[in-house]
Amino acid sequence: MTRKMTDYIILIFCVILAVLLHRSTANYAEISQNSTGEYVRFLALSLGLLSAIQIFINFKKNDNTTVEFYRDKKRFFTLIILLVIYGLLISFFGFIISTALFLPLTMYLMGHREIKVIVLSSGGLLLFLQVLFVTILQVPLPKGIIFG
Repeated sequence: MTRKMTDYIILIFCVILAVLLHRSTANYAEISQNSTGEYVRFLALSLGLLSAIQIFINFKKNDNTTVEFYRDKKRFFTLIILLVIYGLLISFFGFIISTALFLPLTMYLMGHREIKVIVLSSGGLLLFLQVLFVTILQVPLPKGIIFG
């Protein structure tokens, strides 16, 4: 696949994502419509607008170089399988527990071997996401069937 075609696919996906993200704010609790809802709508509009601009810029490019999606097929397909399992785990165990399992396992399987770095980066990211979404933006993270 050429780089230009890859750009189109990714940019169209971003536009669709922006539309879905914008529409999802209608389901936010009334208390968070003015703060979180406006912020998410701003991000969605920014993503959609910038992606649309990039699509038009892409028309002028003549980049027909081929794109290599993966060099190691085993790692690539392992990551795809892990992402599917992660998506399923979120519906059962919720975001925090699923992410706490997914991040370190994925980092290890992708070649990172420093346990200290894996634990600190996973824990730091989880803490950051918890504070950002739950505390600051007041958007609840998925709890899953078991804890919901």
